[in-house]
Amino acid sequence: SHILLFMNVNPIQVNKWIHEARTNRYDLLRMVFPGEASLTLDELETQTERLNIVDLGPKAYAIGKTIASLNFEAIGVKITAIRRNDKRIIDPPPSTELAAHDIVVLYGAYPNLEKAEWILIEGDKTKP
Repeated sequence: SHILLFMNVNPIQVNKWIHEARTNRYDLLRMVFPGEASLTLDELETQTERLNIVDLGPKAYAIGKTIASLNFEAIGVKITAIRRNDKRIIDPPPSTELAAHDIVVLYGAYPNLEKAEWILIEGDKTKP
C-alpha cells in the first residue's frame, strides 16, 4: 500500500483494494476453520474495542461538565485520557471537568464510541 500511495494512486482506491484482499483471505480461512469465530469484518469491527479521539470545540456540549455527569459507563465507554494544552491527564478521575479544546481519548466498541462522541459534542443522548 505504501508503494501505491507513493506513486500517487488514489488513497480511497488503495484502501478499497486492501479491504477486498483482507475479506478474500478471511473468507478462505472461514472455509478451513468454520465455527463461532467466523465473524464478518463488519461484525468484528463493531465488537472490537478501540480508542477514539474527540477534540472538544468551543461550543461542545461537554464543556464545563464532569466526566461522571456524562455517565459513559452506561453505554460501555471510558474516558482514558485528556490532553489539555500541553498536559496529559491519564485515567482522569470522574470529578474532572472538561474544557474547551480538550482532546478526549475514549475507549469502547465502535457503535458506543460514536454515541459518546455525539454526547460530547451535541449533548443529546438520542442520536438522530
